[in-house]
Amino acid sequence: MKSIALSILSILLCIMAASCGGESELTTSIAPSDFSKETEEALEIFDDELQYYDIVYDDTVKSRSIAVSIYSDGEWVEVGKSYGNVDESSERIAIQLAGDSFELYRIEKDGHEKSGYPSLGSGIESATAFGSTRIDEYTELTIGEETPIWVKLGNDGSSMAEITLDGDFREYECDYGIAVTITVSDVSVE
Repeated sequence: MKSIALSILSILLCIMAASCGGESELTTSIAPSDFSKETEEALEIFDDELQYYDIVYDDTVKSRSIAVSIYSDGEWVEVGKSYGNVDESSERIAIQLAGDSFELYRIEKDGHEKSGYPSLGSGIESATAFGSTRIDEYTELTIGEETPIWVKLGNDGSSMAEITLDGDFREYECDYGIAVTITVSDVSVE
């Protein structure tokens, strides 16, 4: 009797394990990359101008775009975009925002791909007060929803409001701004 119960239990465990194996456990997300202590120390040379991110894609994501926008003449304007189909379940990127320039590095096994703008024309360098925030923890991404990665704002006053990534960055009062966002899609790009 015990051997029959044990056999049935074994079969049930195998069925449960097999049924769990087919489900995807990936959640589409972005998070700052983790590096060794030595690498972190070497990256400190770049201060707050360079940030690495790991992006994970679930099976529903077919493409992604990373856009850079500036605040110009009272409105936000997209000035550049890197987009493409998602071929892997993850990727590492690096973003550099230094002064009025933007660079995006897509880091691959055999090197990197770079795109950038040496001068965005935001005028942020002439601001007298600055504020900046960027993703600094694991953040889930939603299909079709623009998620800010890094936002830098400035104004001609003596202070700048504290900036958070909660809500819409376009609602902050500012005279100058740069924003980098990511949007994932369930549709492939042609």
